[in-house]
Amino acid sequence: MNLQKFFMSFFLLLSTTIIYIVIEWQNNVDVRSAYPIILMMCSLLYVVYTFILLKIDKINPQKISFFLFFNSIVSVVIFGFQLTFVFYHFDFYAINEGVKILTWYEKIIISDWTLPAILIISLCCYALKIKLSTKEKP
Repeated sequence: MNLQKFFMSFFLLLSTTIIYIVIEWQNNVDVRSAYPIILMMCSLLYVVYTFILLKIDKINPQKISFFLFFNSIVSVVIFGFQLTFVFYHFDFYAINEGVKILTWYEKIIISDWTLPAILIISLCCYALKIKLSTKEKP
């Protein structure tokens, strides 16, 4: 396993979560005690993601520049999702009272499975890229 790729991917993803936590810290005072748990759970998820990504990369190793580019795109997508969660206003009182029904977009935003789904989709895209690049070689 290439440790340089591992740490590069892990810390890039972790830095997006830390920036998200700093932004959320300023906007939401109610759940500040949950942020260490969020950071710990995201760190665990990112370690597993990076480990699987490197196992896929072992089949046909890519250049570090492509690896960094790919993980940067994944980080931007994750950060965009996290910012949407911060700045999109949910009226949870109306939702809990049954006055308002969530749209499909709102359901995706507040789902606990959105972040793992983003990571799984990105792993599938990377595996597809690896598979296509191995077919091109004679």
